[in-house]
Amino acid sequence: MARRESEFQSLKTVLRDRRQDLPQLRSTHIETVAARILDTLVPKLDAALCYFCYRRKLVDTAEAFWLDRFSFAKFIMYAVIETGGKQYQVAAGDQVEIERIPAEEGSSVTFDRVLMLCADGSVRMGTPTVETATVVADVVSHQRGPKVTTFKMKRRKGYHRTKGHRQNLTVVKIKEING
Repeated sequence: MARRESEFQSLKTVLRDRRQDLPQLRSTHIETVAARILDTLVPKLDAALCYFCYRRKLVDTAEAFWLDRFSFAKFIMYAVIETGGKQYQVAAGDQVEIERIPAEEGSSVTFDRVLMLCADGSVRMGTPTVETATVVADVVSHQRGPKVTTFKMKRRKGYHRTKGHRQNLTVVKIKEING
């Protein structure tokens, strides 16, 4: 009960601080709104969605996280795609650096290896991929990653080798997620 009371107080504080963003919220209604949020919305929230909002910097502080995660809950759609032997979590509008793909700059690319899809609060996991789910992206540019230097040496033998490597990358901007 003490934890619920502390959550209730922090939520009331956040609502009071954010009143300029919510003009329809009157100071007399703050306690009612805070209680309703704690009773109805908190148990139904998905932990992955909360982490997603926090990771994408959709909130400024940890305390403001309360209010922002409720407002974004209906609108976020994201997917986990696989390309180049790596997995990426993407949402519409994201710009992602992936392994080099053979496509011209400005062209459109479709990723059909969608491992997980989250839309409208429901999560669909693939076995191994989600059927009929695709992610459409535009190729922004081709570039090279940062230089990685490797140095090998055997002591007292006069043996030392230095090598450098720069990975070829493609920058894509996610247009839409279909599924």
